[in-house]
Amino acid sequence: MSIGGLVANFGDFKHGFSFFFCASFAGLYLAGGATVLTGARILDGTGKAPLENGVLVFKGDRILYVGPADTVQRPADAKVIDARGKTIIPGLISAHSHLGLCNGVLGPRSENYTRENVQHQLEQYERYGVLTVMSLGVNKDVLYEWRNEQLKGELAGADIFTADRGLGVRQGAPPFPLLEFKVAAHIFNLDDAKALLKAGIDVIAHSVRDQPVDAEFIQAMKANDAVYIPTLDLDESQYIYAEHPAWMQESFFTQAVDINLLNRWKSPLYAKEMAVNPNTVKNKAAAAMGQRNVKILFDAGVKIAFGTDSGALPTRVQGFAEHRELQLLVQAGLSPMDAIVCATKNSAEVIGAADRGTLEVGKRADFLILDGNPLDDIRNTTHIDSIYHRGKIVGGP
Repeated sequence: MSIGGLVANFGDFKHGFSFFFCASFAGLYLAGGATVLTGARILDGTGKAPLENGVLVFKGDRILYVGPADTVQRPADAKVIDARGKTIIPGLISAHSHLGLCNGVLGPRSENYTRENVQHQLEQYERYGVLTVMSLGVNKDVLYEWRNEQLKGELAGADIFTADRGLGVRQGAPPFPLLEFKVAAHIFNLDDAKALLKAGIDVIAHSVRDQPVDAEFIQAMKANDAVYIPTLDLDESQYIYAEHPAWMQESFFTQAVDINLLNRWKSPLYAKEMAVNPNTVKNKAAAAMGQRNVKILFDAGVKIAFGTDSGALPTRVQGFAEHRELQLLVQAGLSPMDAIVCATKNSAEVIGAADRGTLEVGKRADFLILDGNPLDDIRNTTHIDSIYHRGKIVGGP
């Protein structure tokens, strides 16, 4: 959306999870009932070097220990899982997605906002290892009821965070001082983003795509301690399916997409329509500019978080889009480690979820076990062995 579109407030949101944990782990002896994942490569989400032959221990929904294998003494009743050859990363966190807007081939409409549809979408996110989702505006009040059901264990899927309905802003001028809230804005143009930063915005929730970012913008981002969510998949998804990339044949993609959409995207007619659509050229230019700008901002020290705008349109495929976003971040010039930090630690920070985002003592037992090493190839995040959400194993794609 343009600056005249949506401004979303999520600073007063309380998700409801809390924890307290304090211990020393030199020569740790585990209490009964713990689960021990042993022999894995562990990327803890902080950006530190990977821990080879590591151990991750959790009990219930909390991590008890992460460290070298030889520091843990296992009691007889501990459940031990051999994870040799695997890589463990934190659960992905989307700081910019949407719930209940679309349903299969149907684009945004009010009647799609049902419990059944939202639960289906949350479960799809979870199956793809996206374990926390910030629905960044265009929500209904009933989402709070569904979130409360989730906190009681009555609604499955990715954890709900919400920015409520959002605010439509005429000509992009914030209608009130922004000091009491954390505020995110949907933008496209550099000048609009600069105006919002002058008003005190906290989160730029899309890439600047009309022109290269400049020193003034970078300085304003850093002065505000503002966060940038590039949503690179948004622009690519507007044209890429007509090009039939190889990943469109993979089950990781096809299982995430409504079969009617998939058939349409694979048809020669769709490719012809997109070839003559004047927006295709514009979307390709926007995608290229978005990639260029995120690399400039990252190199300048601006905090980059993670989101895709998935769920806003049927082309932005929930669950799959987040893995594609990781690939696009790497294509833009970030390292695989940097992209993972954006998608875990940084996103947890921007949505105020201090209990997740990294694999550390006391944090939520939300993580993915991968068959391959994403530091070798970021596409290895799509090769999922298993997913643990709140300490419980859940089905993958």
